[in-house]
Amino acid sequence: MSLPPRELIIVGSGPAGYTAAIYASRAQLKPLVFEGAVTSGG
Repeated sequence: MSLPPRELIIVGSGPAGYTAAIYASRAQLKPLVFEGAVTSGG
């Protein structure tokens, strides 16, 4: 499986990771969020 190139990769899906993804999306970037745990959210 191959993913398209991303402009921004965010490691961690806690509050800061989600906030970074929101602001990146508002800036017309396409972020990809990675989380090490099975569930997201910190």
